[in-house]
Amino acid sequence: AADIFALPAFGEGLPLAALEAAASGCALLLTEGCNLPEAEPRGAGLIVERNVDALAAALLHLLQATDVRRAMGIAARQWAEATFRWEKIAEQAAQLYTECANIRLKQRAS
Repeated sequence: AADIFALPAFGEGLPLAALEAAASGCALLLTEGCNLPEAEPRGAGLIVERNVDALAAALLHLLQATDVRRAMGIAARQWAEATFRWEKIAEQAAQLYTECANIRLKQRAS
């Protein structure tokens, strides 16, 4: 089993591999190009510059700091379950469609 998931991406829309790793309880090591800025403030992982030195330093830190790595893995799983469950995504999509329909109705009425 993995404890750390690293994704040094140039650019991602929504990196499903990172979300799957978070749901599996892995601490995340991401670059800004991963487009998951909320991972770090939620305690799910680290976001570093996309260069070898920054990635190596962060990876070494996570490998050495067992308690930090485990806490990030727990936080990552909680974040993924609370935010990216299919039920939650469907709820958010339905809400967005409703808001768009309401805007369209208001435009037609005016």
